[in-house]
Amino acid sequence: SAIGTLVGLAAGYSGGWLDRLVMRFVEGVSILPALAVSLVIAGTLGLNLTSVLIALTAVHWTEYARVVRNMTMVERAKPYVMAARAMGAPGRVIMFRHLLPNVGDHLEDRAAELCQLMIDQGRLRREDLARARAYREQNGGNLLTLLVRLGLVSERDLAVAQSELLEI
Repeated sequence: SAIGTLVGLAAGYSGGWLDRLVMRFVEGVSILPALAVSLVIAGTLGLNLTSVLIALTAVHWTEYARVVRNMTMVERAKPYVMAARAMGAPGRVIMFRHLLPNVGDHLEDRAAELCQLMIDQGRLRREDLARARAYREQNGGNLLTLLVRLGLVSERDLAVAQSELLEI
């Protein structure tokens, strides 16, 4: 998701020919059969959790790129971005200091959907999710990473649920 987020952020902020070029590449990657790509990657790297996560990333980063690009295009037209430009802030500062935090809120909603799916499947308890959210409020951090770090959900269950969420 980090790859898709960065690609979508750059394409959405830049606009113009770079946006069109990047999004055509994203479309090209997204039409590849997910199962075939995953099998090739898993076969090449071996059958372990790391290769499964790499395969999922290689297949599903395009969804994040599209979502983040669209949100970035909406956000870049807002007054706070225009004010930052008027003050002479470089593009990378605008992207990472101003746009990314606002786009990240929407990605948090996607993480919440993933957590709900894991609860529905019995891979995560509501009490554990509440514990992870409380920990995050005190210490910061990514909710999904905290779930794994606190031992509330396994990396395998998280990867499987993420794959299933993207197929819905």
